[in-house]
Amino acid sequence: MNWLDPYVVWSLRDPRDTVFVKTTLWLSLGVLSSLYLVLVRFTWWHFALHAAWVGKHATTYVLMLHCVCHRPLYKAKYHALNWIAPYALGPFYGHTWDTFYFHHIKHHHIEDNGPHDLSSTLRYQRDSALHFFIYFSRFFLFTLIELPRYFLQKGWYATAVRVVFMEAATWSLFASLAYIGRNYTSSQPELVNFAATLTLAVPVALMRFGMMSGNWAQHAFVDRSRPDCDYVQSLTCINNPYNDLAFNDGYHTSHHLNPRRHWADHPGNLVACADDYAKHGTLVFTGIDFHVTWFYLMTKNYKALAQAYVHLDNDKPRPSDEEIMAMLKSRTKQMTQEEVDAYYSQTKTKLAARKTQ
Repeated sequence: MNWLDPYVVWSLRDPRDTVFVKTTLWLSLGVLSSLYLVLVRFTWWHFALHAAWVGKHATTYVLMLHCVCHRPLYKAKYHALNWIAPYALGPFYGHTWDTFYFHHIKHHHIEDNGPHDLSSTLRYQRDSALHFFIYFSRFFLFTLIELPRYFLQKGWYATAVRVVFMEAATWSLFASLAYIGRNYTSSQPELVNFAATLTLAVPVALMRFGMMSGNWAQHAFVDRSRPDCDYVQSLTCINNPYNDLAFNDGYHTSHHLNPRRHWADHPGNLVACADDYAKHGTLVFTGIDFHVTWFYLMTKNYKALAQAYVHLDNDKPRPSDEEIMAMLKSRTKQMTQEEVDAYYSQTKTKLAARKTQ
């Protein structure tokens, strides 16, 4: 679809983002498919094709959403077009309205995996399936209580209300589509609620699992001596198909160092700043992505992780696999609440002292 570039590039803030316009058009086919299944006719063969479509493109969608939330796609003159990706596509690819934006942009990046980050991994043993289950369950069941409460505590009252309202609005949309399909247009009213659940609600649950397992891996290997350092509290995964689908999301350290860095600039940053990454002890894996990393952690397959380890410090010999495994295990160890409080209280004191100097 490169032929489309000249027709859209003039409306974009960055000409490299024409891919998002084409991706939006491509993903709109999934919206039409969802609406047909719920409003017109549900068949198992269609649903199987639809599930395969959503499964294949869900990663691309959420990472496109991630990019355009950090850096608006369209120029200010065409700002309304920025609503298409989160609002027109989101409910059909497992996202409720605004929840991702406010959780990720206005919360996660502000708290930066610290003690007040609702998705923080610090207090969990990151190679424990039980701890991941607790972590995911807390997010899945209580985020819509804890996230508004976080904003209320910061005095962001309108934001807290908006999070709750937009979550409720999305589920109301799902219910409305099921109601319309059952009562007005469907030739199979007995299947409509079932179709709506499979087509609209199940992707939300699966997407939230995928996002939290990904976040778990992205922040699994934390240096306990400096857990607030972006170089050593976030992981980088390179040379894998995931980065092609996910707009270089594997370069998560680069992203946390500068959340507004353009997605196309992440590989160049790793190359240009390799010495800084090495000096700080940044962890880089090659040939695997975050979800494979998560699986290796759940199965405690440190051998496979050690084999994927990229040695950045050319002034020192590569450690043995046993040494790498020992280092990785040390960085997945949970911090106690006392350790978290002690470290971040000291950090807060140091920052306060700097401001008075």
